[in-house]
Amino acid sequence: MKKFFHFIALSLVLSASACTPTETRRSAGEAIDDVGITARVKAALIEDDRTNGLDIDVETFRGRVQLNGFVSKATDIGVAAEIAEGIAGVVDVTTNLSLEQGRTVGVAVDDTLLLARVDAAFARDPELSALDIDIDANNRRIRLSGFVDQAVQKSKAGRVASEVAGVESVDNGLEVRRR
Repeated sequence: MKKFFHFIALSLVLSASACTPTETRRSAGEAIDDVGITARVKAALIEDDRTNGLDIDVETFRGRVQLNGFVSKATDIGVAAEIAEGIAGVVDVTTNLSLEQGRTVGVAVDDTLLLARVDAAFARDPELSALDIDIDANNRRIRLSGFVDQAVQKSKAGRVASEVAGVESVDNGLEVRRR
């Protein structure tokens, strides 16, 4: 019976430590808070007539919001940041938005294929396959966004994306998670 209680005590300690946040990992409560912030920012962007919120990807880590993607108007960039900053719980806003360049149908198809190739290259790489990296493409330009645990992951993702045939440039907007 004594061994059973030691086992239960050890299980409780391990379970509690698994819920404890680390420098690069969120607690369950922080993750839930971030999901709520992401949803409120996305809803506000869609609701506001000054932006096309459907074109803007939102990522959140410990209240730090990233706005990612390509927008059709230069004013969308500042307005999107302003909207995000006004949401409760937002600690900081990073704007990784670029102005969309006019594309022909052929270039749009090329961009879709490039996106798939970069995604496949990440999936083949054991260090990158488990990471949650957002990939956008516009006029053969690739934009990487999201959060990673280490600077080497950020640089490797940029290098792997740039080596994909057809990619003209890579904008590496990945952020290294920090407290």
